[in-house]
Amino acid sequence: MSKSLTILVIEPSQTEQFLYSEIFSSSDFQLLNCDTGSEAFSILSGGNSIDMIITDLYLTDIIGLSLIEKLRQHTNIPIVIVSSIPFKIHEIKHIENVEAFYKPYNMAQLMKTVLRFSKV
Repeated sequence: MSKSLTILVIEPSQTEQFLYSEIFSSSDFQLLNCDTGSEAFSILSGGNSIDMIITDLYLTDIIGLSLIEKLRQHTNIPIVIVSSIPFKIHEIKHIENVEAFYKPYNMAQLMKTVLRFSKV
């Protein structure tokens, strides 16, 4: 990868945020962590250069596909959904640049998806 990939992580769990920091600990990645959808939209509106979003679907202030639809109003960058609560995968299949994983997920598969999206 020629430049650092900036990933916005929208995750209410501090444990999960730490896990992402471990998975993406190489210098090829820069993570911006936030706990809520409101924080994420503030970051996206603040002129930050975000290359990708990794998000849980169930945040304290917005849940489910409402989050993805609202994110799409701000940006078309790749979104990786990682959720422990089952949702209907077919509901996101029509949304461009979205991939979904259930927790617990395979870290190697997550990394492979992030790297594939980084070439989009």
